[in-house]
Amino acid sequence: MKYTKLLFSVLLVTILVVATAGCITSPEDTAEQTNKNAGVTETSATSSTPTWTPREWTAYDSTEKLDSHLYIGSIDIDHTSTISMTIKILDPRVDTISYIGIIPASELTTWKQSKEIAEYKYLNKHIRSNTFTATLEPGSYYFVIGLADPVQETLASGTEVIKARSYLAVPLDLSDTLYVMNLEAYVDIREDLDIDIVFTTPEEYKIFTEGGTAKAIEYYKKAKSGYYPLADYLEPGLYYFILDNGYSLLTKKTVDYRITSDVIYPATVHITIKVKEKS
Repeated sequence: MKYTKLLFSVLLVTILVVATAGCITSPEDTAEQTNKNAGVTETSATSSTPTWTPREWTAYDSTEKLDSHLYIGSIDIDHTSTISMTIKILDPRVDTISYIGIIPASELTTWKQSKEIAEYKYLNKHIRSNTFTATLEPGSYYFVIGLADPVQETLASGTEVIKARSYLAVPLDLSDTLYVMNLEAYVDIREDLDIDIVFTTPEEYKIFTEGGTAKAIEYYKKAKSGYYPLADYLEPGLYYFILDNGYSLLTKKTVDYRITSDVIYPATVHITIKVKEKS
């Protein structure tokens, strides 16, 4: 009986030891399990790609006086963009502007030297007030604008009875121009006679009035009815057109005259340039 109780006690202790040993975890076991768990832990972090939003902006907005060829820029385009250029002519004397264009920044020096051989990305000639559009690839650009186109003007006209030993002096004030071209006079002498035509400067006109020998830009001696070129090109300033009957002793002359020219005015324009990037 004692032997049986002893055997039962030993068996019970053995079972308790084994059970207790199954519940104990060593530090090494804990670290290993932690590492295993760390290897399968889910994460919510994701990589993101920055997004690009197309922009739209006004690159230029100003009123300019076109007294020389104008360039604006450089304007940098980072993405393919639609360009709109609005030109409003504010000068009532001007009908059209000779050209507007867009050139790469690398062409600016060439454009300054010779407008005809520059590489244009966009070019439009003889433009009226309007909005113009173009598409540009990324790059750096200049916007270029020409002078006003010539306007044919009648600078002076009238009918005058010019007495013997007298003259008619018509002042031509061209000070409000950039320059004039193809200055021409038409005279019609009703008596079918002749008259001297003199075209000169104020300084030489003063000498003429004092009886001296004046120098003329153009001079036609005893001109009959017809057309007479006075100058191919003239800078701004004051000039005099003279019908001289001073050599006639007795005969007066009735003269219809008209002076015309192609005039380039310093046009005033408003320029707006807008850029809209394409998505």
